[in-house]
Amino acid sequence: MSTPGPAIDDARAAVDLAFADVPRPVAFARGTCGCSECLEHEATLASHTRDTIGLAELGNPGWDPICFASDMAFAYYLPALVRLALTTDAYLDQLCFHLGRSGRQAAITREQAAAVLAALWAMVEADRVDACDAPGVEDAIAALEARLAAPEGEGA
Repeated sequence: MSTPGPAIDDARAAVDLAFADVPRPVAFARGTCGCSECLEHEATLASHTRDTIGLAELGNPGWDPICFASDMAFAYYLPALVRLALTTDAYLDQLCFHLGRSGRQAAITREQAAAVLAALWAMVEADRVDACDAPGVEDAIAALEARLAAPEGEGA
C-alpha cells in the first residue's frame, strides 16, 4: 500500500470534523439478546473509543462487532472505520459492506454522508481502489449518494 497523500489526509480530517459531535453511546450493540456473541461484541465496542479501535477488533469479516452495532454506535465508530480503510488495504471491503447495508444511512446526516463519500472518492482518485472493479465500493457510493438525495432525517 502506498503512503496516504494530501487528499487522503484531507478526507480523513473532513470525516473526523463531520462526526466530531457524535456522542459516545452508553450501549453499543443493537438489541443484545444476551448470547455470548452479542455480549462479546458489546464488550469489544464498549472497551474502545473511535481512536483506539483497530484491525485487531474489527479486521475479521466473520466476527465483526460493527455488524451488531446500534445506529448510534455505527455513527460513533464510522470515523474509525474510514480511518482503517484510508490507512490500510485490509478494511475497505468491510467499510463498504457496512455502508451498503440497508438502513445504515439513516444513522448519519447528509454532511456526514458527504464526508464519507469524499473519503471513498479520495481512495479512488489515489488509485487505492477501482470503483468499477469493486462492487462493494460501487454499492457504498450509491448508498451514500442516495443518502445525500434524501431529506434530512430520512435514510436512503
